[in-house]
Amino acid sequence: MSSLALTIFMVSHPRTLNQRFNRLFVLLLKNCKSVITLEKERPVLKNMDILIEDGVITEMGRKDKSGEVIDCSNLLIMPALVNSFVKLESPVEDLPPELALKMIKIFLIDSLVSGVTTLLTSLTRFKEKVKSESEKMGLRLMPVTLINFSDILSNSLDFLDESRLKIVDLALTRREVFKVKNTTGNFPIELLYDKGLLNENTVLVCPAWITSREISLVIERGAKIVICASISAYSGLGSFTPVRDMMYEGATIGLGTYDPRVNMNMFEETRFSLTYYRHNYYDMSLGEIDFLRLASHGGFKILGINAGTVREGRSADLIGVSLEKALLDYRYIVNNFRETISLAIVNGEIILK
Repeated sequence: MSSLALTIFMVSHPRTLNQRFNRLFVLLLKNCKSVITLEKERPVLKNMDILIEDGVITEMGRKDKSGEVIDCSNLLIMPALVNSFVKLESPVEDLPPELALKMIKIFLIDSLVSGVTTLLTSLTRFKEKVKSESEKMGLRLMPVTLINFSDILSNSLDFLDESRLKIVDLALTRREVFKVKNTTGNFPIELLYDKGLLNENTVLVCPAWITSREISLVIERGAKIVICASISAYSGLGSFTPVRDMMYEGATIGLGTYDPRVNMNMFEETRFSLTYYRHNYYDMSLGEIDFLRLASHGGFKILGINAGTVREGRSADLIGVSLEKALLDYRYIVNNFRETISLAIVNGEIILK
């Protein structure tokens, strides 16, 4: 199916009318050929129906119930992806407003058709207009406060709202990290801890030079981490976030593309993160499922959204990949699938079909 044949829904879904009249909205994904659940016990299921009621997966198996039915006999169903940090405005900051907004809209469409339904981003210039465009598409756009490390060093944090999620950009080279150490006596995350800026509302982006003690501080304070492998390699940061160590310690981790000029495709980011990890660790113990889980469940967990795996009780944030475009194998999806998805559902609502 070509991208021109897809429909991105820009109008209210029937679920809205059902809620208005206090009726249960039911959606049945019928005859799913394959389901990548991302659950550790059962990562892949075959020939499955998925019942969704008011945005939540309520039953899985063989079901016959009234409601809207989608034939998924030629689809691979899996959790939607989350771009846990991307700077949508950075590439267009020097463009005229009309052209800049047009480019950001292209970034959003590119995200949606490649399986992303939720994005964390920092917005200033076009905040309200970009939020409006994303709402029309049905995307979850989560604006966050961006703190550059220079702001921390200069104590220029008057703008900070501690009750909101904040992104701390730690895309620093080794020289910059040791400059912080020599100037303040602390490594960057230790400095955040000392300043009281490390807590459950803190998301650390690209902590390529994080130490073991800093990992312990992150977990102790409930902070989150976003790995942006493609920009780390592209920018020559010289190190790779020690994802295996952090996963084994129980850190909350998502994946992000960081810069739309480098990458906006989360399947590609997942593949690159996996490859970069194996290259740096000389290790094969983590695989495609583990990094897909970071690209989906990890991102949702950062936001406190109960989604990112396919099981009863989870929010129905799902995508469908046509089996005319992909092999029935999660390894193929991560390493090779770069086509347009065929179905996207956010909180039980169809936003692309």
